[in-house]
Amino acid sequence: MRKEGILIGLALLLFVQFVSAEILISQPSGMYNYGDQLNVSVTVIPKSNANDFFTASVICGDSTIEVYRSALGTSYGTNRVIPVEIVFDRTIVGDLNGVCNVKAEYGPDSATSQSFEITDNVKVSFVSDSALVEPGKAVGITGQAVKSNGKDLNGFVDILLQGTDVIAHEIVKDGKFGSKFLIPSNTAAGNYILTANAYEKPNNEITNTGNASSIVKVKSVVSGADIALSAQDLIPGEILTYSVVLYDQTNQPIQSQEMSVELYGNEKNLIFKKLIKSGESSTLAITSNFTPGNWVLDAKGAGLETTRSFGVNELQNASYEVVNGTLFITNTGNVPYNKPIQVSIGGESDVKDISLDVGEIREFRLLAPDGEYPIEIVQGDNTYTLGTSFLTGNAIAVQDVQGLFTSSKYSAGIWLAIIIILIFIAMKYYKKIREINGPKIFNSPSEKYGLPRERQKTNDKSNGVNSGDPVPLVKNVLDMPRNRERMERREFNRKVERKEFERPRYNQERRENEVIRMEKEQEREEMPVQRKISAYNPPAMVMRKTGPGVEHGLREEAALVAVKIRNMPEIQDSDSNAKESVIKVDRIFDESGAKIIRDRNSILAIFSTHRFAEQAYAKAIELAKTVESVLLDHNRRYVHKVAFGVSLHSGELITEHIGNDFKYTSVGNAIPLTKGLAERAQSEVAVSEAAVTKVRSFVKLQRVQNDNYWKVLGAIEGRDGKYNEFIGQFMKRQKGGW
Repeated sequence: MRKEGILIGLALLLFVQFVSAEILISQPSGMYNYGDQLNVSVTVIPKSNANDFFTASVICGDSTIEVYRSALGTSYGTNRVIPVEIVFDRTIVGDLNGVCNVKAEYGPDSATSQSFEITDNVKVSFVSDSALVEPGKAVGITGQAVKSNGKDLNGFVDILLQGTDVIAHEIVKDGKFGSKFLIPSNTAAGNYILTANAYEKPNNEITNTGNASSIVKVKSVVSGADIALSAQDLIPGEILTYSVVLYDQTNQPIQSQEMSVELYGNEKNLIFKKLIKSGESSTLAITSNFTPGNWVLDAKGAGLETTRSFGVNELQNASYEVVNGTLFITNTGNVPYNKPIQVSIGGESDVKDISLDVGEIREFRLLAPDGEYPIEIVQGDNTYTLGTSFLTGNAIAVQDVQGLFTSSKYSAGIWLAIIIILIFIAMKYYKKIREINGPKIFNSPSEKYGLPRERQKTNDKSNGVNSGDPVPLVKNVLDMPRNRERMERREFNRKVERKEFERPRYNQERRENEVIRMEKEQEREEMPVQRKISAYNPPAMVMRKTGPGVEHGLREEAALVAVKIRNMPEIQDSDSNAKESVIKVDRIFDESGAKIIRDRNSILAIFSTHRFAEQAYAKAIELAKTVESVLLDHNRRYVHKVAFGVSLHSGELITEHIGNDFKYTSVGNAIPLTKGLAERAQSEVAVSEAAVTKVRSFVKLQRVQNDNYWKVLGAIEGRDGKYNEFIGQFMKRQKGGW
């Protein structure tokens, strides 16, 4: 019995030691930053009297730091409260962070607190006063920094613009900071990251850090401009490629900035003015109307102006063309052409000295026995093969057609003089014919005063006058001296017996007045009838050979329409929609009903007033505006543009109409002027001064400043008269398109 009692006592003693106390831990905060202090209280409720060590530790994952250890004696019924305090300083806790808790141990008993987090994070935010800044300008920012525990940061902030040398160091007080810094003037345009790094630095050791970032865009600022040219010296026929180059603050090119470009001739006269975008290339065709000397391109925009000059060199050049046995030589250079050429016809040659002003055309008639002959021109080291032509004549020769039939600037006046002379000769000849059957010296008073023919014959025979004798003629009664007329009448009266006449004698004044009246009536019959001349004069007949194949020509007025495609070689080498639009324009010309002339880069339509009368100009302006509409519509819709110009001119031609076709030769420079005007037109219809009065009644016109032509704005709606049908169709096309 005694042994059993001892064993039971020992068991009870061991049980009492195992449950000697209960441990309770107060609730810690949920978040702690480095530098914060942990304050918890641990309550030990003893179940018996005990003496042992009490410890408290902070456990974060696999890391444990003992923060409290002390010997503790307890008595049953008496609770013990133990405060546990620790500052989360890196010198104490090191890199301890994350989710943690406090573990308290007393003897065999232990307890764990609720979890909390230790961190060094700081929430940083800021705003700038401008998201788009210019180089050389200051940028200001304001921000705040709050630690993860919700307390304001008191420390520092570093502000950095990445990619530049911009850095600012500011103080953070009670969670707030601000700064103002300068963007360097040489900062390249683009987007930059602006960062703000906030932190605490107790004991020269950085703790509790945070950062924020934002995008700052630095603008491109124009700091310089220049004009780039493909060549510095050019000759007519070459293409100048130019572009306006703008530079930013780092000398990098700026694209797509609109600039105004003006071209000035060597006499400082404005040639054209247009808008282009920086960095984009434009072309300028150097034609024969570019006189030798310095030409200037002037570009303005973005607060800058720059100029660049280029030289146009002298060019003596001519083009050669054979049409219907006539050789046409045109000065296509920009200075007078003075050179000899060798004309070869079927192997036989002739040399001609050529002297042409700028743009002048000279003609030579090629003669040879009937047949086809190859024609060649040798000029210096160049040989031009003009193909074969059917020639007629007695021998091979090159005949200068200079004078009346040349296309010089004086030909119109010469033709007018010839026509006046021919009319004068015709009137003289007609008057002479009239005089043969007109007034004459009367053989008797009865014949003079209109007695019956039988009595006249009787009187003539009775006086021995043969009625079959020729009657003497005079040029004109009014031109004869009066005394001569009286003498002839007296002579006549002496030959005729007065008793044979019953008619009373008229006094001398009465007879003279009657003669004058008769002669004036005759003159009125000879004078041409004066008719009212309309705006469209009927053509005058020219009875001589006036040009290639024109034997009996009509001098008439014509409406001429030309379209110039400046980038035709580029379009022909491409597979773009521009080629289809050019083909469409060519078809429109064919359908116009006019005489069509084509060359490499242009199409010319001639509307003869002999054929179309007053509708010639209506059809001409309709064709011009239709072509303009088609090409402008193409340029709006497609990337590959058509560089074009359309012109309308009124000029004179010598024509020979054969069925629905006609042969022609130009009077003066009507055809070259029309083509030249199309060359100057900039995607518009240009109307020459000569044609303005012809089309002003049914289209709106506006004069182009600093140039000698007008451009068409549109048809005049609602006008009465003969152009209503044309205007209706034209407006319908303008609204509906092709």
